Amino acid sequence: MLNKVMLGWLVWCMSAACAMALDVSENDCQIKKLGWHFYCDPEIQEEPDPQEEQVVLEEDPVKSAMTPQDYLDQRDAVRQELEWKLARAVLYPTQDNIIDYIRTQRDKALEPSNAFTTAWRKAIWTTPDIDYTLTRPVNTVGNQAWLDKQQHIKASAVQRLEARYGIFFFYSSTCIYCQKYSPILHAFASKYHLTVMPISMDGGVLPQWPNTVFNQGQAQKMGMAGKPVPATLLYDKYTNTVVPVGYGLMAMDELEQRIAVMTMKEEEKDAY
Repeated sequence: MLNKVMLGWLVWCMSAACAMALDVSENDCQIKKLGWHFYCDPEIQEEPDPQEEQVVLEEDPVKSAMTPQDYLDQRDAVRQELEWKLARAVLYPTQDNIIDYIRTQRDKALEPSNAFTTAWRKAIWTTPDIDYTLTRPVNTVGNQAWLDKQQHIKASAVQRLEARYGIFFFYSSTCIYCQKYSPILHAFASKYHLTVMPISMDGGVLPQWPNTVFNQGQAQKMGMAGKPVPATLLYDKYTNTVVPVGYGLMAMDELEQRIAVMTMKEEEKDAY
């Protein structure tokens, strides 16, 4: 008899518990923080759709309320803070002072600089008209192509010299730089079939120039009085003008480049 009573009581208790569990509202679960036995399922959070996310654009400084002076003041304030914290760390090198300076440098100098560099690269990569590397490549393949192009333009300009230009060469026979430069200029003139008028300033003659004439006022007339030697001047037969190419010792490629730049056409200068 006792067992039947206990069994009936147990069945009633279970039924009541089920009824209570079924009667628990969502609000009760949240407010009363009921346990798992009341069937309080956790709220399911839906994942946001990436396509529905809106892109937050950075504020356009031009449209902001800041004035040009505000930007300068803000920059100067950061610079001054870094300077005085560095000075404090140097004069009083405690661990706190050094750590404070390092953190300030990281937060206000290094990280902004890194962000600026990244934005700079993106701007150049996505805006062709401001990318100078399209005109003057810096990578290995592009740089070699650019050099080949420049060499072709330079060679074309120098090869046209014979019909229009000549060279005045002022030297002194005792000048060691003149002695070193003389065979270089001679080889250059032979390569491009240029006429050279050698003028000796001291009455001596270098072996490459047996047709040397001595200075009898030519230096003063061409503005060479007091100028160093060796001196190389380019003479334009069309305009009857003289333009200095260079003073002192020059290598062959430097001489070619200088004369090429002075004599190339305008469209060649734009591409050079």
